[in-house]
Amino acid sequence: HNMRVRRIGVAPRCRPLGGSLSRRFPPQRVHHAAGFLRSRLALRSRLSRASSSQGGADSGSQGGGGPGGYGSSPLQYLCPLLEWAATSTNPAIPRNRALEVLTSGLASVARLPFGTSVNPALAQSTWKRPTKPITVYEFEACPFCRRVREAAADLDLDLRILPCPKNGRVFRTRAVEVGGREQFPLMVDENNSDPVIIYESDAIVKYLYETYGGGYEESSPPRLLSSTLLTGWMPTVLRLGRGLRRYDGAKPEAAGARITFWSYENNQFARLVREALCELEIPYTLKACAKGSTKREELKELQGGSTKVPFLVDAGTGENVQD
Repeated sequence: HNMRVRRIGVAPRCRPLGGSLSRRFPPQRVHHAAGFLRSRLALRSRLSRASSSQGGADSGSQGGGGPGGYGSSPLQYLCPLLEWAATSTNPAIPRNRALEVLTSGLASVARLPFGTSVNPALAQSTWKRPTKPITVYEFEACPFCRRVREAAADLDLDLRILPCPKNGRVFRTRAVEVGGREQFPLMVDENNSDPVIIYESDAIVKYLYETYGGGYEESSPPRLLSSTLLTGWMPTVLRLGRGLRRYDGAKPEAAGARITFWSYENNQFARLVREALCELEIPYTLKACAKGSTKREELKELQGGSTKVPFLVDAGTGENVQD
């Protein structure tokens, strides 16, 4: 009752989309991008040859979707360009609102129907429910991390998100301490007598459906896993690497934030907030409230009758932020 509710509205300025793009990527930056891309690909080639000469180490051992670990997927070529795009502009500078919403909306369309609604079988089931959020070390731009969040939305599971953007200074180190290597996503489920620690998005998704659903084959949406190589990378490309790298201006104390974020994976506005949280290395509890979630009633009480997302609750400052 002592929390303040603050509504933030962003009034988009009428700026031509073409002008916004030219300011964001002027000719001199585009010129330098080619050299950046060539150097990154040359480095990857040298590392790959060195890895092969040492016995053929797993090409995805540092990623499973993480930077530097895309294996033979198309992202091994796109990642250097996306890294350049992510570092070529200051994420703190206001952007063209219409362009941001458009690209995020297209990203949502690319992944339909995943991450939009709760599995209809959940309401009539006796599926096990976790008593505490499941911890996931991940970063927003990773397509493999994305399908873990999509599965959580389908199963109406809450997650404790520990963001691990490239050059992250806090949770990447913790992930290595927990699992032994820098690979994402990494899941830790403490809803058992012994914590369950799993790498690889395929294994994590199947575990979630086997443990908190009716089984992967029986309950998961068709093509949830197989579609990643076809459309899973599209949100990453459309958003030009947002949620990929740590923002240089991120404050170390942000790692102690106590934030609860109400959203669902494929909401275009929630994606914009998750990108910022990731780049700032701000951990948060992700309250999944996709269409059909019973938690929407709780959300309605918090917002005075509205179930609109995104909705952020900051226990540290006592503020609720809508929109």
